[in-house]
Amino acid sequence: MRQGLVVTIVCVLLSFQALAQPGNAILSSFTVQQVGDFVRADFGILGGASCFGAELQRSTDGENSWETVASISGVCGGSEFTEYYTFNDYTPLHGVQNVYRLELGGVGRTLTREVFFTVLDDGMLVWPNPVHDLLNIRWEGLPTKRYRVVISDSRGVLVEEIERVGNTISIDLSRHQSGVYIVYLFDDTNQLLKSRRVLR
Repeated sequence: MRQGLVVTIVCVLLSFQALAQPGNAILSSFTVQQVGDFVRADFGILGGASCFGAELQRSTDGENSWETVASISGVCGGSEFTEYYTFNDYTPLHGVQNVYRLELGGVGRTLTREVFFTVLDDGMLVWPNPVHDLLNIRWEGLPTKRYRVVISDSRGVLVEEIERVGNTISIDLSRHQSGVYIVYLFDDTNQLLKSRRVLR
């Protein structure tokens, strides 16, 4: 009985290892992010590891229709130090989740990374609009690093106020009534930078 249990556990562990993406074994990092009007993917290959060419592939569902959007040929990595690489996707799909993976030649694929890509209108984006619960706000190209996000209702009554370092925030509006809300973005000197109207 015990021997059968051990064999079953070993088989399950081997099955999980088979499901793991072998490309991850040689990576020290793999990130994707929107930078202005394109998506940048950064990855590092661990010292001593190598692959024969690398491709950045994109899909919208992470399962089908993978498209190569950037690639390098030759040997990647191979030194005793971690080597870092950057791919740029200049044609990401607008208004949807872009799913990315690396195909590392001779090693295999990596796990996926996702980024919701959208062109920022006038440096600030608020979505979804109308919003039911979670409101996402993103801004770029603004002068400071510390911001204050203020949301008021149509009568000017304050409903949310959050200070933020960085350029992205999500705010839960599910506890507020349906109606029109105004999102204001202030810099660290209390100067109004942007505003948007949102329906709830």
